[in-house]
Amino acid sequence: VFIKGISGGERKRTSIAVELISSPSVIFLDEPTSGLDSFNAYRICRLLLKQAKLGRTVIYTIHQPSSEIFDLFDRLILLAEGSEVYQGTAKGAIEYFGSLGYALPEFSNPTDHVMRLVSPFEDGEDTNRVVKLKQEYKSRIAWNVSNDFGYLLKDDLNLTEQRANTFGYEMKILMQRSLTNFKRNPQLGRSRIFFAIFMVFLVDSLYSGLGNNPFSIQDITNRAGAIFFITVGYFQQSLGAFILTFPSERAVFLKEENVRMYRVSSYFLSKFLVELPFFVLFPVVTTLLTYWCLNLNHSSPDKVLIFILIGILQTISGVAFGFWGGSLFSNPKVVAALVPALVVPFMLFGGIYITEDRIPVYLRWFRYVSPFKYSFEAAIFNEYGDGEGYLVNPIKFFNLHLGLWESMYGLAGLSIGFLIFAFVALKLLVRKLQ
Repeated sequence: VFIKGISGGERKRTSIAVELISSPSVIFLDEPTSGLDSFNAYRICRLLLKQAKLGRTVIYTIHQPSSEIFDLFDRLILLAEGSEVYQGTAKGAIEYFGSLGYALPEFSNPTDHVMRLVSPFEDGEDTNRVVKLKQEYKSRIAWNVSNDFGYLLKDDLNLTEQRANTFGYEMKILMQRSLTNFKRNPQLGRSRIFFAIFMVFLVDSLYSGLGNNPFSIQDITNRAGAIFFITVGYFQQSLGAFILTFPSERAVFLKEENVRMYRVSSYFLSKFLVELPFFVLFPVVTTLLTYWCLNLNHSSPDKVLIFILIGILQTISGVAFGFWGGSLFSNPKVVAALVPALVVPFMLFGGIYITEDRIPVYLRWFRYVSPFKYSFEAAIFNEYGDGEGYLVNPIKFFNLHLGLWESMYGLAGLSIGFLIFAFVALKLLVRKLQ
């Protein structure tokens, strides 16, 4: 099946229109008519003339324009061997070269005539002509050009950064585009659904029926394993979604931001807000499908709601970590391979594989930058309270000491910290490019 694309002229006009989104005062184009037929080339130049009449400065290079296009030029600069041989009005070029003894032959195209003059061949006559044109330019035109522009000083120019669109309008357009891209890429949504179904199936199959002997050490460790696995799933699901999507958009984002189409903050916030419903929906659905099957503590609705909130915060931390990783590396393959590997140390210090008293002193700080520590500890306190009434106190068994709300605050603070790091990484990436 062949899907119709766009023509060369449509592609050129679209690329120019994209650059006009930020309403630039100066437009530079490199051979905008290359590869186009004469009709589409003329349409492009008419479009650029219209932009010039609107008050913009339009500068572009062009090779062998037609006579119709030549008549559209306001000011013309001709180069020969990298040096200027003429600068002035387009119509004045014919008169200037005629005064030097190179009159336009009858019925000749002015463009072809000028191109023959400035294009040297191998014989000595052409070389001498180009040398003469360079010398005449320096003696007859260069001084006038310098005099025309000499009064323009840097201090007289308005070099302050200006934005063509408001922050709210940028947010609206960027969110619409993100939603459109999501619709065009249904595989991403399907992969998220598949991951959620697989995770629920695996957890329910392995851990269903917990609580037959809730006071045993075996039940405590199984229940802690189920809780830790669920929190890891929250993090990995959101992390995987972002390390696949953002690196693919990275080049487009850098190009568009570099021409001031939108702010880094509007792009960052729009991506976050578009993904926000998925941040909430995934933990809610996963919790509702596993919580009662695993027979977790449902003595009050608050227990379930707190567990959902833990999942939402853990999901946001995964998104922020993925955004940060995607900002650091330009190669999507490197991001997909390296960022998940960086998660392994966080999991190791999450509180279930090794207790804090067994960690070397010089590595204990790493626990406090691990989102798995806070989510696991908050979930265990939500499940067991203070741990009293059990043959083995689960809180003391895992050597936990922060408390429920302290762990929740820590997880929220870490998620915000990851978001800040991701935003700063984007800003530094943009500044490095500029």
